[in-house]
Amino acid sequence: MKFKEKLAAREVAGELYVVDIEAETLHSLNPAALLIWNCLEKGLDAEKTAVRLAAEFDVAPATAAADVKDFMKTLAAKGLIK
Repeated sequence: MKFKEKLAAREVAGELYVVDIEAETLHSLNPAALLIWNCLEKGLDAEKTAVRLAAEFDVAPATAAADVKDFMKTLAAKGLIK
C-alpha cells in the first residue's frame, strides 16, 4: 500500500486535513482516522493498525479490524492510496 504522491497533510487540533493537490479536494480525518493514517504511513499492516486502534479507543478488536478495512477501502476509492 502506498499513498498518492501529490498529497499535502497537516494536523490541527487532533484532526488531519489532507489535500489531494491533483484532484483539488480536501479531506478531514477525525482522531481515529488520523491514528489509522499514521499507522499506514509508518508501514504498519491492517492487522497491526487494528490492534493499535482497539487499544487507543478501547473498542473490540473485531470492530477495530472492520473499521481499518473500511477506512482503507474509502482511501482507495478516493484515490489516496494504491
